[in-house]
Amino acid sequence: SYYEKFADGTVKCIDEEIPFEIPESWEWCRLGNIITVLGDGIHGTPKYDENGDYFFINGNNLEDGKIIIRASTKTVHISEYERYQKPLTKRTVLVSINGTLGNIAFFNSEQIILGKSACYFNVCENIDLSYIKNIIDSKYFHAYAHDQATGSTIKNLSLLAMREILVPLPPYKEQIKISQETSKLEFIVENIEDNKEQLSIFIKAAKYRVLDLAIRGKLVPQDPNDEPASALLKRIKAERLESKKKASKTSDNSHYENLPFEIPKNWVWLSGYECFKPMTSVKPIEKSFCYIDIDAIDNIQNIVKSPKVILTSEAPSRATREVNDGDTIFSMVRPYLRNIAYIDKTLSSCIASTGFFVCKPMIALHPRYLYYMMLSDFVVNGLNQFMKGDNSPSINNDNILSWFYPIPPYNEQVRIVGTVQNLHTLLDDASLLVQ
Repeated sequence: SYYEKFADGTVKCIDEEIPFEIPESWEWCRLGNIITVLGDGIHGTPKYDENGDYFFINGNNLEDGKIIIRASTKTVHISEYERYQKPLTKRTVLVSINGTLGNIAFFNSEQIILGKSACYFNVCENIDLSYIKNIIDSKYFHAYAHDQATGSTIKNLSLLAMREILVPLPPYKEQIKISQETSKLEFIVENIEDNKEQLSIFIKAAKYRVLDLAIRGKLVPQDPNDEPASALLKRIKAERLESKKKASKTSDNSHYENLPFEIPKNWVWLSGYECFKPMTSVKPIEKSFCYIDIDAIDNIQNIVKSPKVILTSEAPSRATREVNDGDTIFSMVRPYLRNIAYIDKTLSSCIASTGFFVCKPMIALHPRYLYYMMLSDFVVNGLNQFMKGDNSPSINNDNILSWFYPIPPYNEQVRIVGTVQNLHTLLDDASLLVQ
């Protein structure tokens, strides 16, 4: 339990006020217990003097530990300064308590007087000022400030609320260490801020590097107990034979005279004719339908982001590609733009444009592995070489069907999919930090 001792010797249990647990060597204390004075600025307007040497500042002049003097900041004569000056020292912390809450600055001998939206307090010796800044900058303080503030339009935090806030206080040496580590992290964050574009490019490249490793058999360990991919090929051939679809290629790697890279022994190279079921066409029969064209693709996230609902009577002639759950759509127009997306159940009732090749996986292929494979640099860059046309350079169906793809055993496909998803999630989280 936590107790607070008062000046008259009485003690009160404050367990209900404690916001979170702290290490045993720390203590909870009120801000008022570790400061010598607390107050705010004048609750009125001083007499301005354009030629004055002293600045009249408020909470909006406090920014990330510094007092910011702006072109619009008013000045006053020394007589006004002497009238309204406060006992500011090298131990003074300034915090905005009116309007915007929680802006903070240290006093550094600036020639200033304070307005009412800036409060000040002088911190006792053996309390690290940077640690106090960390407290004021924290979500904990801002949540407390907004909870205690009064006013609906303009928020105001009272001096009493400032004095009463509970401060988690570590030993002095630990305060210093915390401040040092915080400074290091802030430096890293500032570098991230300065290099957002480069980091975003790096993260995107890393995601494609993951896919490249995946399709080369280098992302997950090989399992000798996996059924070899050659067995998949037999099932694929049986599936094609059963559906009476003629296979125009074979899986013998000799058909790929110059293999682009070496794959594990239990993998196989398959042409698109063997990987994909034939595409099917469909016409809208309802009054309206969901249409996926190139504009509907978000090629950063590689998702169908904004499919269109259009009237069947206004259906474009290109709206004939049937899509089903587990398909991957691959834009044949400017393939280097990677307008590629996975079709899930929510999109399986849509109709896609003939500008897409619909990759329908054979039963022996994991749909998500197929999707990641089609996103890889190997496939995208490889198919780019077949582009023709000046205005809208494109590839055709045969380019995709004649290309050869690296196919692992099915169990390994499953492991690859799980690993890729986990790594992409981590990279997406890193991307959010960059933003």
